[in-house]
Amino acid sequence: MKVSQENNASPAEISVKETHAGKMFKFMANILLVPVSLLNNGKYKLKIKSWRFFCSCLLWCVLPSVNEAYMMYQDYENGIPSKADFKYFSKLAFIQLGSITALLNYWILKVCGAYLVEQCGSIPLLELPSRKLQLTLFLVYSIGVCIVVIYIMEGLNKFLVPVYYFFVPLKLLSNLFLMNVFTSNFVKKCKNLSLLTDTKTLLKESESVSNAYVDLKRGLGPSLLFHYTTSLLMIMNCSYAFVNDFAITKVADTISNVFIIWNITSISQECFEEQQNANDVLRIAANECLDPDLKEELKWRWSVGKQESELTALGFFTISKSSMISAFSTMLGYLIVLIQFKMADEDN
Repeated sequence: MKVSQENNASPAEISVKETHAGKMFKFMANILLVPVSLLNNGKYKLKIKSWRFFCSCLLWCVLPSVNEAYMMYQDYENGIPSKADFKYFSKLAFIQLGSITALLNYWILKVCGAYLVEQCGSIPLLELPSRKLQLTLFLVYSIGVCIVVIYIMEGLNKFLVPVYYFFVPLKLLSNLFLMNVFTSNFVKKCKNLSLLTDTKTLLKESESVSNAYVDLKRGLGPSLLFHYTTSLLMIMNCSYAFVNDFAITKVADTISNVFIIWNITSISQECFEEQQNANDVLRIAANECLDPDLKEELKWRWSVGKQESELTALGFFTISKSSMISAFSTMLGYLIVLIQFKMADEDN
């Protein structure tokens, strides 16, 4: 992956000066938060059989996983009644869903981020994400939640629970940063097409945009699927907690997961819309072009771009505003059903 490269520059004219986005990515790679290896050709690659990946697992996966497993064990030991029936164990398994999701977060998200970096090497990191304020607010919010948890917890949980609220938001924020920075630079790449006046240059850059969109769809797939499924599972878990045992930490988890779904839906929708807008530039250029050969090539390139679909979660479902509304509607219906069951139990 090229960290920075000036627009319309040849390979020999790659800028030595790094951008802020490139510096932040290199910092994440240096602390092994993104376990990618730098190849001789200047690109980054995910190598499972490497010391970087092994050390990254020890630092960012094994240590928090041991902490999470111990908290799961403590919850089980402290909450088990004298006569545990199937209803109790099913309830316990549902409550532990948050911990299971956290374990998946530790082990899968870093691989998703590294895969995204490997696949999107055609998109140079020229600028920071356009949604800097959103990511900054998420960071400040996560720090605030961690401080509140330290204040309200007692005993051993005063040290164990903040570890969860440190590692999980850090993993989420790092992956969201990568997703946002690549999509923002792709959007900029699309908008730059409307500034080009030379037809041949336009054709060359349109091909680059088309290839970048294919790489983006492939690279974002695992991250989109993971974020969407785990966020919905966590919202479902928090809904259960709201009905049975209200906790301020579950409110914090709900807010963060709603933000994640909203953010990844927004960037996915923006990428598709800008890709279509860039395709319209080709259509307009084809109508105004006088050279018949270039005109046919522009029309062909436009027809190829017109067939591109929205970003998907590894092909399982499209990421769009309509899918987000459908997911939230389903969660709201689930919450209403839980409330009805709770009211029926209280009446009985």
